[in-house]
Amino acid sequence: MERAERQYDRVEPENRLVARTLEKRWEEALATKAELEAEHARFMAREPAKLTAAEREQIRRLAEDIPAIWHAPTTPPTARQEIVRLMLDRVVVTVVGESELMTVECHWAGGCRTSHQVIRPVRRLRQLRHHRELVARIEAMFGEGCRPPEIARRLNAEGWRTVRNRPFSENAARSLLQRKGLLPDGRHRPSAVVDRAPDECTVAELSVRLDVPEGTIYRWLHTGQLKARKTTAVRHDLWLVRLQDAIDHDRRRHARPQWMPPVR
Repeated sequence: MERAERQYDRVEPENRLVARTLEKRWEEALATKAELEAEHARFMAREPAKLTAAEREQIRRLAEDIPAIWHAPTTPPTARQEIVRLMLDRVVVTVVGESELMTVECHWAGGCRTSHQVIRPVRRLRQLRHHRELVARIEAMFGEGCRPPEIARRLNAEGWRTVRNRPFSENAARSLLQRKGLLPDGRHRPSAVVDRAPDECTVAELSVRLDVPEGTIYRWLHTGQLKARKTTAVRHDLWLVRLQDAIDHDRRRHARPQWMPPVR
């Protein structure tokens, strides 16, 4: 650029043609310079800022105390996910039989391994590893004269949980007693006496036939997963469901992949 400028300054005024040629070269050199300066500015903008000695020391201390970073209120979820990606090589999940218990083994960067036990949802109450003890406890309380509400309260106080690791409800306790024949099931309720098709069942009847809590079937109805016909019996609303529809839905539900816990 400087050479083009010197050449232009030395040209005599009468040599207009030469001057115009040199002026064009000068303008091109100026444009090239401006483009290079802009490119350099963009490159410098992409360069990370240099850390001070104090900032480097702070990062080093934090790297030695990962739990402090993880539990810090200023650490966003995205940063925790990035920490997991950097530190966790793989996760091995092993289900104990068909029970609700599974072991999660974490393989960390550097060779360290940690093992944890996790409770997962299961489909059937009999899959619970303490199913026999649970049924025996419920039968014992029923034999003492306890009714479903009291049984549910006592089960929760003792730490028992349902198939989805949730507290026991009155309906869950009642359904289990019905399936064990300790309480009359839905097929003997007065409200079940209503005009209906041969293949229609009440919710209580389906609960016994499919070995599924009544609350689960009502959830299928309310979420539109299962169709039902509403009628009235003994001044109460009654839902009637085709047995084959309920069986087909239950089979489709069991065909889905089992639940896997998210990596946190």
